[in-house]
Amino acid sequence: MNDQPPRRGKNPVRTLGFILIWIGVALGMVIFGVLVSQNLEASFYFGYGVPADQPLRTLSCPLLLTTREDGTIAVGLKNPGPEPISPQVRFEVSNHYGIRELLSKPSIAPGETRQLYWTVTPDDIMFGNFIMVKVYAFSAHSFPSRLGQCGIFVLNLPFTTGRLVASIMLALCLVCLGSGAWLWVRTNRPLEGRVRNSTVGLFAVIVLVLVGMVLGVLRLWGPGVFLFALTVLLITVIATYFYQPA
Repeated sequence: MNDQPPRRGKNPVRTLGFILIWIGVALGMVIFGVLVSQNLEASFYFGYGVPADQPLRTLSCPLLLTTREDGTIAVGLKNPGPEPISPQVRFEVSNHYGIRELLSKPSIAPGETRQLYWTVTPDDIMFGNFIMVKVYAFSAHSFPSRLGQCGIFVLNLPFTTGRLVASIMLALCLVCLGSGAWLWVRTNRPLEGRVRNSTVGLFAVIVLVLVGMVLGVLRLWGPGVFLFALTVLLITVIATYFYQPA
């Protein structure tokens, strides 16, 4: 049995699959890293404040913006009790002149879900490329207090939108990962010995990158930081494995 890694360049189609996988991994790591870092920045920027009873999971923030556009922050608040409520909601956003704060006190009927919206602009950018947002809904009767935070990465691209850039990057990432994995498996059958081990390693990286992007979207920066470090470590190990001298 051959104890060396699969040779590079022996099969052009396999090589193409290998290249596509790593292009997809690189794009995925960029998306993963941006999502984790922007929410990590938001957590440190606002620091420790008044604790909340529950996380504000309905907080919706743009994943990416450019300097040509404003962004919309949305929150859905539901009244679970039998009485009308008017909880105070505090919206905070980073700004050149300090934290910009807005207060709202919406009236919410029993069983109703009220949507609140705020706008962030390029004037809210801090540290070069980040907008940090914090929303705190105070308790009212049966409505528990809730806290949500998010970060938004802003690209200096004045001729496009963040949604378009994010959509293109995500589509390219998924296409490269999917087509690359298919070509790799197809041209390496049967998957035995070292080829099987290398395939397992590549697929492990793909899974970690995909899971990491999901964690970033969910703003779970704690597990995201750990998974990002683990993914970088695994990529280093696999790269060393493939490029070690024959």
